[in-house]
Formats: sequence, structure tokens, C-alpha cells
Amino acid sequence: MRYAICMLLVVAATVMAEEKPAAPGESLVDSVDAAYGSKIRQINSPAVQEHNLYYYRNPWNADASRMLTVQSDLDGRNWRVILREGDGRFLKQLFATEQFDWRLAWDRNKPDILYTWQASDLYKYNVATGKADVLKSFAPLGLKPNGPSLNQAGDRILVITSDGVFHSYRLADMQDERHFKITVPPDCDIG
Repeated sequence: MRYAICMLLVVAATVMAEEKPAAPGESLVDSVDAAYGSKIRQINSPAVQEHNLYYYRNPWNADASRMLTVQSDLDGRNWRVILREGDGRFLKQLFATEQFDWRLAWDRNKPDILYTWQASDLYKYNVATGKADVLKSFAPLGLKPNGPSLNQAGDRILVITSDGVFHSYRLADMQDERHFKITVPPDCDIG
């Protein structure tokens, strides 16, 4: 049996962007949360499966003008990262997950920049241009599947390599490396 997953977005109490049609095959349903009065937008995409990225990563960029979703066909194949307007309207497909991983992090200060990875390489990806630049290669080690994380200030990036070592760098120039390894209990995994 095939299921279409509907994604709910809590939209800030500001006025929604001007009305534009949804992407082909999608419908957008707006309502108001009875308890808190927040606007909620449901993106209904019956022709695709949506992954619940929102509990693993913040889907909104630095100024909340854009957001990401991850979707596949109904057979659970052909996974891709989708760029949407901050209110959930489809803009474009960014990349297939074979090209770059979906476990990514938005830059905290630059709204067009996100950080992603593939195998041993950490990338800076510009969503406006579609250009990806390698920030650092960790070959022959790979990167752990938890992907990159940024500190609250947005000036350091953290990754974990396949040997279990955490690496942190000053984001502006990928210098000032700090690294450490933690002791993980036998029944636990760090990703």
C-alpha cells in the first residue's frame, strides 16, 4: 500500500507571502492552531514521499526565506533535496542524495549557503547558484552519517570522521582545528 505523507509547517504569525500556485501535484492548506493561534501550512504531495527532516535538522535558512524538504517517489527511490520558499512553496530540486547527503546544515548567517557532505568530502553549497565547493577532504577517512553541525554563533563547523574523531574548524577559513575522541559505551553509536 502506498501512502502520501503530508508535511505540516508552522508558519510565523506574519502575513503569508503573496499567493502563488503550489507545485504541480501539490496542494497547500492553511489553517490556524486553535490552542496557540499560529498559522499552519500543510503541504500535501500525494505523488511523492516526504522525509521528516525537520526533527533531525532545522529546515529553514538564516532568514527563514527558504526551507528544505527531502522527498522520493512513491516506491521510496530517487531521494532528492528540495528547496522551497519559507512558506513551503516549491522552488526547485537542489540535488539527488547520491550527489550530496541530505543530512546537512544551513549557514547561520548567509541565507543562500548550506553545508553538506559526500563520502570523505565536506562541501559549502550555494542554493542560489547550485555551486558546491569542497571545504575539506578527510580522505582516506569517511565522514559519519550524522553530517555537519554548526555552533550557535555560526562561526565553527563540526564533523565526525569514520574513526570516531570529532573535528571542529573555524568556518571562515577552515583553520584552527580542534579535535577529540569520546569514549562511547559498548551499546551506543555516534552515528
